[in-house]
Amino acid sequence: MYLKDKDKKKLMISIGFLCNIITFTYILLGYHRTGTEIKYFYDLFGWGATPLILALFFSLTERLFNLQKKLDLIFRIYLLIVTSTFLIYLFGIINYPVNAMYMSFLSFIILIFSVILIIKFRDLSSVFFLLSQVFFTVAGYTLGAINTKVAQISDFFPLICFFVAFIFLSTIFILPSTHGQQMSTNSLFSIMKELEESERKRRESISRYDALFNSHSDLIFIYDFSGNFLDANEASLKITGYSKEEIKNLNFKDFLDKGQLLKAFRVIREIKKNGFQKKPEEYRIKSKDGKIIDVEVISSVIIEDGKRVALQGIAHDINERKNAERQILREKLFSESLLESLPGVLYFFDEDGHFIRWNKNLEDISEYSSNDISNMHPLNLFGIDEKHRINDIFNEAFQKGDTIFEADLVSKTGKKIPFYFTGYRLNIEQKNYLIGVGIDLTDLKQTELELQYAHEQLTKINRDLEIKVDKRTAEIKKLLNQKDEFINQLGHDLKNPIGPIINLIFLLKKRDKNPENKQIFEVLDRNINYIKNLVIKTIQLARLNSPDTMLNYEDINLREEINNVIDQNKYLFIDNNIKIKNNLTDRLIVSADKLRLTEIFNNLISNSVKYSKDSGKITFNAKSDHNFVTVSVEDEGIGMTDEQKNRIFDEFYKTDASRHDFDSSGLGLPICKRIVEKHGGKIWVESKGLGKGSIFYFTIPNNKGKRVN
Repeated sequence: MYLKDKDKKKLMISIGFLCNIITFTYILLGYHRTGTEIKYFYDLFGWGATPLILALFFSLTERLFNLQKKLDLIFRIYLLIVTSTFLIYLFGIINYPVNAMYMSFLSFIILIFSVILIIKFRDLSSVFFLLSQVFFTVAGYTLGAINTKVAQISDFFPLICFFVAFIFLSTIFILPSTHGQQMSTNSLFSIMKELEESERKRRESISRYDALFNSHSDLIFIYDFSGNFLDANEASLKITGYSKEEIKNLNFKDFLDKGQLLKAFRVIREIKKNGFQKKPEEYRIKSKDGKIIDVEVISSVIIEDGKRVALQGIAHDINERKNAERQILREKLFSESLLESLPGVLYFFDEDGHFIRWNKNLEDISEYSSNDISNMHPLNLFGIDEKHRINDIFNEAFQKGDTIFEADLVSKTGKKIPFYFTGYRLNIEQKNYLIGVGIDLTDLKQTELELQYAHEQLTKINRDLEIKVDKRTAEIKKLLNQKDEFINQLGHDLKNPIGPIINLIFLLKKRDKNPENKQIFEVLDRNINYIKNLVIKTIQLARLNSPDTMLNYEDINLREEINNVIDQNKYLFIDNNIKIKNNLTDRLIVSADKLRLTEIFNNLISNSVKYSKDSGKITFNAKSDHNFVTVSVEDEGIGMTDEQKNRIFDEFYKTDASRHDFDSSGLGLPICKRIVEKHGGKIWVESKGLGKGSIFYFTIPNNKGKRVN
């Protein structure tokens, strides 16, 4: 029986039966109280009866006083007493009279407990148990009362009583145990299927509870009345981020702020007082990583043995709902703020003319109160002479879906304010509404008047200015023509005497053999050549400025043209130790005046060589872009400042380095500019600063581009 259900009471009874069987079997086989064996007889009888009497006593005590939880302690005490009595009898420490007295006392107590069992349970097993105890007691007394020194038939009377007692006790095992008798006497000894079934159901119930506890999607936690956590399900651990061991060391204060903590303990006091929580409470708990989670909690009391031992809380994650509520609130506040921040008035009314919504601006501008507007028709905001027209506009808007119109809004005090209104139809639950805004046109109307006046004044000023501009333009054209004529005439007038002077200086230099005059002739020659060059370029620039100058366009291979210019100037490059690199391809064809294009390259090359250091390099590059080709001439010369870059194409401008150079007229680059512009292109220069070289760029039409004259 013990091996079946591990009940310590059954183990104590089994040990008692075993000791009794050994003892009385030995007595039955002929062990008598004769001669010197009488002492051993009493010792054997006393030790054999003790374990069974103690087992019956402890079993009845446990059952009557509900000491199930202390059964392990009772069993250890039982083993200690049985072992002690064995040693005591073995060494003869206590004599038989003392032993008989305490066994009689225990037997008397057991009889009393048996009577109580009959009164309490009123079943047949309790009666049989009482009869077994009576026969055990009679057997014990009769066995101890035998005083003969020889074996007689009467010596077997105690043994018969013992066997009768065993029969009554054994009968208890086979008596059926009904549902109402599970606490009765036979429950002390029998293996009850009901208890097995009950235990199985209990385990299944615990298993189902654990499965439900851990598989529930809501947070379930158990805590004491001080807010200390005792357990939590898997959902709680997952959401909070704590392990089961960690959460058992936490308190409410680890999850809630001070305000929520006071509310939580108020709820605990309410549950402790009333036994239940009246309504769920919302909290914002803090997870392990600091994340805030909104939950709704309802708690109940856990009762064991009629006592309130703990609380169980179920928390529903309402984070999404609260976020949605907060989003709705933000959108509502945003909508309210947006409506109130509109620069004009907002109106929203139904097809019957009842105002549903409006903004504060409508109240301020119309001077009507909120109560006035809620009880008035929208047409009452307009003048009597406008109501019929506005009514038609509203009806049309309800039919077509939208409208725009201008009208004067009439305030409560009769003030007329011009407004520009828009309206849109809305259909909500099968009912039409008109929503729209109105913009105050007072400032706009005033601005229109001011703009109209300003426009009239500006038109008058423009008319007068055009007359003045035309007059000044005619004067400037006249001056420019006079300048060009003067320069052209001056050039011819200067050019005519220069030829004879040059020839005369050559003859004088040839005839004069005085070496001292040679330097004078060189100075005269250099200066007269400078004047000649200046006159030629001045005439050339004047011709380029003239609108009558025409270009002779032809298709030119740009790479070949640059190679020709390089060949023409190769001695110049050799003398100045300049390297030339032409990166152009044969596919670049431009449409240009060949002589003018050659002049551009000659001027740019001359300029680059003049301002390059010894052993410098000049690089030619070009790229085609739509209708133009962009050509670049890059040198490693002295570079330019920003001021020099801005003025380099001005007529007669010279940089500091060429200010006293007789080979520079200050007209080469301006001539390049006029030639490029005559072709419809543009020219510019780039430099990173002094000593860092310069790159001259100009654009020229390709053979597909439009030719300009």
